[in-house]
Amino acid sequence: MCVSAVDITADTLAVELIPETLKRSTFGESGPGDRVNLERCL
Repeated sequence: MCVSAVDITADTLAVELIPETLKRSTFGESGPGDRVNLERCL
C-alpha cells in the first residue's frame, strides 16, 4: 500500500493514494474529513 503525505498541519494530515491502494483497501470508501487509522511501516 502506498500513502504519501501531501499536507501536514498541527491537527490534520492530508494524503495522496495511488489507484492500486484504493483498489486493494477500504480507503476508496472514505471521503474528505473521515478518520482512518494509519500505522508506521515495519
